[in-house]
Amino acid sequence: MFVAPETPHVQLAPRRQKQETEETTPESFEEQIQQLKDKLQKKFQTSFEDNFSAEVWASTYKDHNDRDINDTLLRVAVAAGSIELTDEAKLEWTEKFYDLLTNFKATAGGRIYANAGTQWGGTTLMNCYVGPRASYDPDSLDGILGHLRAQAHTLKSEGGWGENFSYIRPRGSFIHGVGVETPGAVKYMELFDKTSEIITSGSGRKSTHKQAKGKIRKGAMMGVLDVWHPDIIEFITAKQQPGRLTKFNISVNCTDEFMTKVLKVLEMKKDIENLQSEQIRVEDFLKKHGEGWDAAGALVNAELMIPHIEKKVAESDEWVLRFPDTTFPKYKKEWDGNMIAWEAKGYPVAIHNTISATWLWNLIMESTYNRAEPGVLFLDRANYFLPLNYAETVFATNPCGEQTLAPGGVCNLASLNLTQFVNEDHTGFDLKKVEKYTRYLVRFLDNINDLTSSPLPEYEHS
Repeated sequence: MFVAPETPHVQLAPRRQKQETEETTPESFEEQIQQLKDKLQKKFQTSFEDNFSAEVWASTYKDHNDRDINDTLLRVAVAAGSIELTDEAKLEWTEKFYDLLTNFKATAGGRIYANAGTQWGGTTLMNCYVGPRASYDPDSLDGILGHLRAQAHTLKSEGGWGENFSYIRPRGSFIHGVGVETPGAVKYMELFDKTSEIITSGSGRKSTHKQAKGKIRKGAMMGVLDVWHPDIIEFITAKQQPGRLTKFNISVNCTDEFMTKVLKVLEMKKDIENLQSEQIRVEDFLKKHGEGWDAAGALVNAELMIPHIEKKVAESDEWVLRFPDTTFPKYKKEWDGNMIAWEAKGYPVAIHNTISATWLWNLIMESTYNRAEPGVLFLDRANYFLPLNYAETVFATNPCGEQTLAPGGVCNLASLNLTQFVNEDHTGFDLKKVEKYTRYLVRFLDNINDLTSSPLPEYEHS
């Protein structure tokens, strides 16, 4: 019986069919992402210009899987792109985000570089927070410890934290329920300071775990006190004592009322000098500054009038350190640290001291000059220009002071590096390029906002 031999085309047919099937089978999304990663790392390469930058990256932002800065940028881009709704959009925006971050056209906040796309689900991608405020009796022990709990969870997640401590009654206030005096706002700040030290100290030794981060983020904090608070002098000078409030940046919130008084009195004092040197006349001084004064005898000579004027200037310089009457029935329910709102309602305050406004201003300036602390904030101005001032009130800032935030507010940080957008002839900016990458950056931060975990539910609203 004759059997025909297999022909070559018969042998190859099944193989060709298999090959065609492989070519038409769609790749998985994971495979597409890997191909995109390979493509992007060939197309875009970023390198450091100095060893110091490389050391900072390695100790602070490098994940254990990152071989170089390009791996870090790609990790972040893939994580931000993963929020998009379709696989096609994820691939598209991952490529755009990587393009955005390479060669430092834009720089993301430190928590994004350190934590996006890593296994550390308990960390945040937001750099900073202002602590949420208790809705009832924040000045009570439960209220203060509730704020302490919020601070601890925020720092644990690697977020920075800011708080205005003006809601806490001043040192020496009598606590009627237990018959003792309170330690005051600044003393309570030491509790937050110590918590920061412990939460962010880790084991105190270099970790031997292969996946451990190079270092733990420091507990960055901002502590604010309003200039009307009776503990303000203790607050201004607190960090002049070695070892006190070492984990805090501190800033005095100088209200519009205070600054208006200071500027007015300083101008008066300057004009008194001009009056004494006969550069201006008494009647000119009174016309400028004497509204509401008793001007009897104003037209006599300056030598007789100056003591009267100096007395009036001293009265104008008086600054009242005050705090709400804690026995007032509405105190627990309505006091939230906002003295302007409290006094606008006609609610009672207790006067603790009356001092010179210009002396207090000089104390702030002297301490700032000599010790670089405290900073100065103008939160009345911030609230005036706040687009959301109909819905919220700013009480504090993030640790670095550049972001004013309401209680529960959050910093989602990134910046364009404008040096990368200068025209080749150095005559200006390539505005089309700026517009393109600004759109990328807004989309990037919007995705980060969806991607991040939150240390507290109160932050999710922001």
